[in-house]
Amino acid sequence: RMKDGAVLINCSRYGVVDEEALAAAKAAGKTIGYLTDVHPKDAAGEKPSAAVADLLLPHLGANTREANTKAAKRAAEQMVAYFSDGDTSCVVNGESPNGLNPAHLQLAFLLAALARKAGGNKPIRRVECTFYGNLRVFRKWFTAPILEGLLPHAEKGLMPPAAEESLREHGIVFKAREPKDDKPYEDSITLDVVMEDEGEYFNTSVRGVVTEGIPMVSRLNNFNGLYADLRGTTIFLHYKDRPGIIAIIGSALYSNGINIDNIAAPADHSTQEALAVLKTNKPVSDELLNKIAKEIDAITAFSLDV
Repeated sequence: RMKDGAVLINCSRYGVVDEEALAAAKAAGKTIGYLTDVHPKDAAGEKPSAAVADLLLPHLGANTREANTKAAKRAAEQMVAYFSDGDTSCVVNGESPNGLNPAHLQLAFLLAALARKAGGNKPIRRVECTFYGNLRVFRKWFTAPILEGLLPHAEKGLMPPAAEESLREHGIVFKAREPKDDKPYEDSITLDVVMEDEGEYFNTSVRGVVTEGIPMVSRLNNFNGLYADLRGTTIFLHYKDRPGIIAIIGSALYSNGINIDNIAAPADHSTQEALAVLKTNKPVSDELLNKIAKEIDAITAFSLDV
């Protein structure tokens, strides 16, 4: 039934093609091309297909002098490019592709960890992410660090498909949104994390950027302009805005031998609330943090140690 000029390729198993019938069709004037690389036995010697095949190859077609020479040459070129130019395009299971700053992967992890702590470590049901600027083309690579930040006990170092599968297995819906073109957030990441507690749902929203190689949170919920380095120990205190609160916090830390390395304290004038974000030189115990929270009548208080 094959029309003249057709080509039949057999690279499955010897015997699938009736080579005697094919030889008879060719003898009757049918111009059918036959290409095969499968034989009764993969060993040196004459092949029964030789009488009918137009092209005959060994079953392992790559195992030739020319193919091995090219493979060795390419491997050498890739190694040279990796060590001399830092070209990671040929790295198998690499942590990130060429052109993606590892600091942005760290940022994704830190933002996810912050959202988890800010939400009170409640069960996570949904995560929606937006990657702005040049990060849009790399968005799948952020899945693993986001997973690790949201779920500290999750498997580490997963490739993107496995990380997405792990999120699904933990009952988390994961979605990467397309950014709106009118948003001027260049190379930044926004995470919106929905958590559930006794049938009620709560949303925590964070945004971050990398500035001078440092991953920073720029917004937590309604509090903008933070630009706080999340590495190390950071405490967060959300309270009704009024004079003297920072002095109380600083005094309590001072009394326990803890120094403030950096501080940001933006206010939300629409709610008359403020958020103090303090980076300290050493961890702050839960006991001390709870004591400070009680003294300033904090709405929420938590620490992030990463």
